[in-house]
Amino acid sequence: MLNESGSSVSLTAISLTWPLAKGNLWHVKVGGTVIWTGDEVPTETVLSEPWLLPSVELPNLDPKVLHFHFDEDEVSPGYSGSINFGTCTKPFSDSG
Repeated sequence: MLNESGSSVSLTAISLTWPLAKGNLWHVKVGGTVIWTGDEVPTETVLSEPWLLPSVELPNLDPKVLHFHFDEDEVSPGYSGSINFGTCTKPFSDSG
């Protein structure tokens, strides 16, 4: 993820759809830091505040990797979703 807004933004929600073959979603990391843990079943969910941290800030022009940890680590096509920063929503998918 790359914030190019000119100022820091707060992550407020993540919508995610994933393939059944991946199994359950166990945790989500931003920049290597776990922000959410749980046991969500496939295939669609919305994760939102409160996060495991007081807030999840994305500073301007500081790229962060968003990582999802599932039961199965094999790469499978079929991911899609969106990331909400309060004032804007950015869609994503494994097709680009």
